[in-house]
Amino acid sequence: MRTFSSEEGKPRESRSKRFMAWKSRWVWYVLSLGTLIVLLTGIAFWWFTRGRSQSQTGDGDALIQPLNPRLVEKGRGVYEANCAQCHGARAEGQPNWRQQNADSTYPPPPHDSTGHTWHHSDGLLYRIVRDGGSIYETPGFKSAMPALGDRLSPEEMRAVISYLKSLWGPKERSFQAQVSLEDPFP
Repeated sequence: MRTFSSEEGKPRESRSKRFMAWKSRWVWYVLSLGTLIVLLTGIAFWWFTRGRSQSQTGDGDALIQPLNPRLVEKGRGVYEANCAQCHGARAEGQPNWRQQNADSTYPPPPHDSTGHTWHHSDGLLYRIVRDGGSIYETPGFKSAMPALGDRLSPEEMRAVISYLKSLWGPKERSFQAQVSLEDPFP
């Protein structure tokens, strides 16, 4: 039997229909809440296992290997004896290092985070120290970097590069570690 509301002449919803409508809304709310909880749990898991460290140091922070203090100290000595006269006592480089000299060479660049050394892989840095910069000359670029492979041992070359890495920040070290995956030390 149908009952009509007196106001509009429409049939009243029965109690069971209202209960079913309430029940379906309740199920929808529970499913939505469950989905939200799963999503937030996934974000929290990502944040605490990977995301937080990336936001603090940049992508690839797990690739950054701790520097061996003895190797860094040895590299400092090698740097002071062989590199500081051109690149500066604190690896600050020469003024206007981005501007070409009259002989088409560039002044020695800084090796700290303000320079471009950290853009290069371990393998390339090693080869530049060993073979000099002239092997990488291209039209418009001439290098005055001398070859040190006849004066430095392979261990000394790796040590000086480790020292340079100690001058970089986490973002630079992270980037350099990433590019070194393709071209590691020989």
